[in-house]
Amino acid sequence: MSEPPSFINPYHSIPPGKSPPFHLHAYIECPMRSKIKYEIDKRTGILRVDRILHSSVHYPHNYGFIPQTYCSDLDPLDIIVLGQEPFAPGCLVAAKPIGGLLMHDQGAEDFKVISVHENDPLFSPYNDVSQLSSHVLTEMRHFFGSYKELEPGKSRPELGDFLSAAETIDVIRKAISDYIQHRDALLAGEYPTPD
Repeated sequence: MSEPPSFINPYHSIPPGKSPPFHLHAYIECPMRSKIKYEIDKRTGILRVDRILHSSVHYPHNYGFIPQTYCSDLDPLDIIVLGQEPFAPGCLVAAKPIGGLLMHDQGAEDFKVISVHENDPLFSPYNDVSQLSSHVLTEMRHFFGSYKELEPGKSRPELGDFLSAAETIDVIRKAISDYIQHRDALLAGEYPTPD
């Protein structure tokens, strides 16, 4: 098995959580209320500015990924973290998954885990997306349905249904398993398609 890089790479060096898939680590790339799309460089672990959103929208919640996960879009599993305040890009947050949003973006499945910040007293009591207000869910769908709308050469993502916490746990388990299966290739900078 390949050795991890000697430097700290948030994607490879941080475990997926303290007791995944129920208690996760979320590495924050994009803070809520930001128009900046930060993205981790999977090979180096450096957080870079990918682009400024072209549409007149901003991230409605904190957004990032779950370390040591891998998905069919050849990226780590995305995670939305509901909380009262924006988090700084590059910080690690304790997150409890409460559901997910199934999407297809540029022809690939692009699942979004919906979670709550475990240490935020306003959001930590939620255990399933069904407990969220309809406005929170509508706002989330609107953002992900429109945030690429004005970008040249990009089509609008196709949005599916919201999944329950139980259904989302299965998605997280598979993403962790796929990372373990492909870890050597990922450390070498290769991105095979998961089974």
